[in-house]
Amino acid sequence: MSQWRDDLRSYVSRQVVERLIDHGVHERAPEPGIHYVAFTDEAGGSGSDASTLSIVHLDNQRQVIQDLIRIWRPPFSPQEVIGQKAALLKTYGITRVTGDRWAGGIPPDLYRANGIRFEPSGRVKSDIYIDFLALLNSARIRLLDNEQQIAELLNLERRVRWGGRESIDHPQSNNFHDDAINATAGAAVLASAKRGIVITPDLLAKLSVPKDWRGNRAAVP
Repeated sequence: MSQWRDDLRSYVSRQVVERLIDHGVHERAPEPGIHYVAFTDEAGGSGSDASTLSIVHLDNQRQVIQDLIRIWRPPFSPQEVIGQKAALLKTYGITRVTGDRWAGGIPPDLYRANGIRFEPSGRVKSDIYIDFLALLNSARIRLLDNEQQIAELLNLERRVRWGGRESIDHPQSNNFHDDAINATAGAAVLASAKRGIVITPDLLAKLSVPKDWRGNRAAVP
């Protein structure tokens, strides 16, 4: 005689997620020539929320590869944690990090003091999760083997609000959080949105053609 709620459903299935995990890989060292992207989820250090940092990059097939996920659980000093985050970012050649709009309002100043530019995300978390779901379902991401991150991902819920608008978040209970997966989703969506120049033989030919005295390039055969 149970009545099931039709405004609540799971975000993604375990079967989908398991195929995307590089089991046994917990972190990838920085490599030269790779453009890394980072997203941070901040917290005050005295509540129940963790402070997190995720770093990813795009491979040659435009698949998102997760390189790092770090979680600082409370209690902690935001100043000390951001100092540690800045040091990690620099090892990956990152000078700019995007993060959620934390109500404390402290992160930009603390990051600036550590030589990192902090940019608040222009999108709300739920919208980021919607785009992140497309990466998951199309298998365009490889996730690190991190128990906390995967648990948070599998616990996300999709809710239908008034007017049919969908909202995605963790269960409304103090026992559930999404600090780690929020950072990973943010970094992945940012990286996947970046468009690079595709180097083709035709483009290389045009770039290598010398100019005449008028500054015009000769015709490419």
